[in-house]
Amino acid sequence: MKVATRFNADLLDNQHVDDIMGVGDIKMSATLVTPPKFLLCDGSQLNRVTYSTLHNAITQNKGKCTISIAAPAVVTLSNHGFVNGARIEFTTTDTLPTGITPYTNYYTNITNANRFITSIRYVNISVFYENKINMTDSSYASKN
Repeated sequence: MKVATRFNADLLDNQHVDDIMGVGDIKMSATLVTPPKFLLCDGSQLNRVTYSTLHNAITQNKGKCTISIAAPAVVTLSNHGFVNGARIEFTTTDTLPTGITPYTNYYTNITNANRFITSIRYVNISVFYENKINMTDSSYASKN
C-alpha cells in the first residue's frame, strides 16, 4: 500500500481531481506507481521552493515576531498558541538576527501566551538553558 500527497493544483489528464482532492490531501493507493502530480509520503525532505504550493498548504504562518537581544533570546508573538516542544521555523524577507537560520527547525519553550524561548532541539524546560539560542542583534522575522 502506498500513501501519497497531492503537490500540484493542475488538473490531471482527463481527470477532475480538483473536484475531490486539494493540495496536501493524502491518497492511499494499491498501485505500484505513485500517481502523477502526487509525491510518495515516505519522509523524504522536499525543497520548499520547488514544492511551494504544497509547503504553503501544510504550514501555517503565525505572522511577524520580535526577537530580543538576550541570553536566552525571547521571541514575542501575540497569541502564538504554541505548546512546549512545538517545532517552528523562521523566515524573513530581510535578515534574521545572528544565531537564527531560516528554514531550520527550532523548538519552543513557552514563557506565556505571547512569548517563548527557542532551542535547537527539544529539551525539558529544566535543562533548557544548556541549549538556548543567543542573539547578538535585534530584528523582526516571520515565523512559519
